[in-house]
Amino acid sequence: MRSLNNFCVITTSILFICMTTISSTNALIVTLTQDSNFNGNRMSFEIPAGTCSALPDDWTNTVTSMGHSDCVIACFSRNCQGVCVEFTGQANADFSNSDNNDKFNSFRGC
Repeated sequence: MRSLNNFCVITTSILFICMTTISSTNALIVTLTQDSNFNGNRMSFEIPAGTCSALPDDWTNTVTSMGHSDCVIACFSRNCQGVCVEFTGQANADFSNSDNNDKFNSFRGC
């Protein structure tokens, strides 16, 4: 029985280490669509901590819906500068009926 407990402790420790490694990457996942209500062309990408991700040319000024796994800052420019809007937490947003429709072109974590 003692060796089983030790095995469980080791297994728990290994799982804890793996989970810590995964969560320490701080990667942010953003999913975009070009039509309202998350319809149309879809693109998902990962934003490493501390970086700005600009959209490809064929996606410029086309974002209508966005889902994000954590706090994200979306910017009108392609270099994460100028007019930017912060979206906190994990959520989804549909911009089809807002001033932000087809405006976001770059993204970074908060």
